Amino acid sequence: MLENLRKKVSDANEELARSELIRLSWGSVSGIDRKLKLIVITPDGLCYDTLETDDYVIIDLQGKVIKGKHKPSCDALTHIELYNSFPEIGGITHTHSVYATIFAQANQEIQRYGTMHNDYFAENIAVTPEIQKTKSHEYHSSIAGKTIVKTISTENIMKTPGILISGDGPITWGDTPRSSVRNAKAIEAIAEIAFGTCLLKGCRINSSQENK
Repeated sequence: MLENLRKKVSDANEELARSELIRLSWGSVSGIDRKLKLIVITPDGLCYDTLETDDYVIIDLQGKVIKGKHKPSCDALTHIELYNSFPEIGGITHTHSVYATIFAQANQEIQRYGTMHNDYFAENIAVTPEIQKTKSHEYHSSIAGKTIVKTISTENIMKTPGILISGDGPITWGDTPRSSVRNAKAIEAIAEIAFGTCLLKGCRINSSQENK
């Protein structure tokens, strides 16, 4: 079932690992088959360097496991919320890449300082409002997804294909799993350059909420 999509998600995960944007099991990639209304997603808690194609879990749009020997990623409900809200999205990547996560944990948006930002993101990369910490990964994932949907600009969903989850890390999307990984690479490069730019300029980085 969905072997082609499983392979695409597996390949995207491998590209993400080669890019060193993830460590241990801190991250997830998914893809969706819109006709079947099924998602293929990274399993929970497995290190990326041990994953095989058939380790990836197939779930429906309510989070029910359809096929797989492992639990789906603890971020699954966040992915589902985005897929349910935006039919344009075909793949999603969540990482804890260093510089983008620094911005996210500091509750700071990434402002547009140069042309490279504009190549991938049409607007400042927003950060969600702070999300209450809970002991339940599933509950946090659900709340994070709903908060993202409320925060992002729906007019530019594919022109600014990513956001920072406050206190967590970046999440990006695209029309395929591979394009969502490409946007994860872009958001990390942009975050690193923005971080250095702010250090040299001595500027204060504002949160998305302060700029509204």
